[in-house]
Amino acid sequence: MSIETLEKSKINLSQLKKKRVHIAVFGHGNVGGILIDQIIASQEEISNRRNLELCIFAVANSTTVLLNSYGIDESWANNKTQCGKSYDVIDVIAYATKHQLSNLIAIDNTANEGFVSHYTSLITHGFSLVSSNKIGNTLDLGFYHELRNVLSKYDKSYLYETNVGAGLPLVDTIKLLHLSGENITRIKGVFSGSLSYIF
Repeated sequence: MSIETLEKSKINLSQLKKKRVHIAVFGHGNVGGILIDQIIASQEEISNRRNLELCIFAVANSTTVLLNSYGIDESWANNKTQCGKSYDVIDVIAYATKHQLSNLIAIDNTANEGFVSHYTSLITHGFSLVSSNKIGNTLDLGFYHELRNVLSKYDKSYLYETNVGAGLPLVDTIKLLHLSGENITRIKGVFSGSLSYIF
């Protein structure tokens, strides 16, 4: 076997090893739209540095969705305007199932209580959750416990760092301290930009 053939086989093996993550983005206003653009712009660097391929297969707002199992590109906004179809969240779940998409993440950039009601269904169908929507953590305690139980049962994650302190990395830091055995007795600070503005 020549060195050139060996090098090509190494490249092919490294490409096979890359984990492909399939992302559905719900809500593409200011926050969601910028996030989509950032993911697309960073795909190559993330692929090279983290051996991870990010594929946004669904972009949705409250009325329409754009679906592409191979991943959307930088012209997603125009494509969605021209080709977006009306949908329900179950349609996105069915699309992911039909195309055998793995490593699923649903990103909630809405501020919609109705969308939060779909969290459990998304989790049971293989999605982890990332949310800038605060409502999922502020509904009644019964929903809070039910959501945590479903996450545990299906071994899925729910990340919501942007819910607290204007996106400061507080939640993860406190969680890591707690898991490492630190006895946290008090946390002080003003963690709401909105309340700071009002006061």
